[in-house]
Amino acid sequence: MIMDTRSCVKIKNEWDIVQARQLGRNLSKQMGFGQVDQARITTAISELARNIYLYAQTGIIEIEIVRNIEKMGLKIVAKDQGPGIKDIRQVMMDGYTTSGGLGAGLPGVKRLMDEFNIHSQVGQGTEIVAIKWLRRARAREGLTVDMDQGKGLEDYESMLINYIAHKKERTLYNGQKLSRKMIEHNVSPDEVVSMHIDVLNRLLPGLDERVRASFDFLLEVMVGYGFAYREHQSLRDRQLQLDAEINIAANVQQSLLEGTIPSCDFVDIGVISTPAKKDERRLLSICQGR
Repeated sequence: MIMDTRSCVKIKNEWDIVQARQLGRNLSKQMGFGQVDQARITTAISELARNIYLYAQTGIIEIEIVRNIEKMGLKIVAKDQGPGIKDIRQVMMDGYTTSGGLGAGLPGVKRLMDEFNIHSQVGQGTEIVAIKWLRRARAREGLTVDMDQGKGLEDYESMLINYIAHKKERTLYNGQKLSRKMIEHNVSPDEVVSMHIDVLNRLLPGLDERVRASFDFLLEVMVGYGFAYREHQSLRDRQLQLDAEINIAANVQQSLLEGTIPSCDFVDIGVISTPAKKDERRLLSICQGR
């Protein structure tokens, strides 16, 4: 039974971040979200609350159960009266940070949730609204990726059963191939862990509760890992794109400019331009004319 439909936590210190996380986890569990989505919701809350603590010092996290005609969801609102955001577009770029860490985490929060909106005014504060919808079709611990019409989980289950029974190298090889298939379908690390938990719960119903708890911890770690890894990967892709653009510009520049210092009787100073970070020589070469 779902008791409260709306709750609020004031963020003043790191302990408040933990309280906001726990509140979100409890509500999402009551609503019937799977373990993966519970972990994603708490990770999103953690990032939003942490941003309040780091950049505005104080603020609030509101968590509310929302409904429409077709579905029910959990809405998270992060409000503060801090310095505000000058350039929202820049802040929403993976890897951007003013604190020296991995980034503000807002692009990751947007990926974790189904809906995401941000409004900010410099000198007045910021309000972020994010919603995660409960989809009954997301059975089996909240899996969001349908691999070949749901065969991914069955494949994983059959391979795991086979390996537990026979411990064959061939089964491990097939598991490796399945992992490539998962990557092609954007299956995240936390979803793989969730599949493993789901299979073990059905294969070994009497599994030690301590082992189950360890998998819950692993799932939470993998959600955080996937959160940071995707941010890192996106930043790396951007860097590779920039490198490619620099190489193209360098090739064009080399074809348009001579590589030697010009020498003319009527010229006193000559300037040669070299591509930035593509030549260890000085960017400007000054020569004495005759």
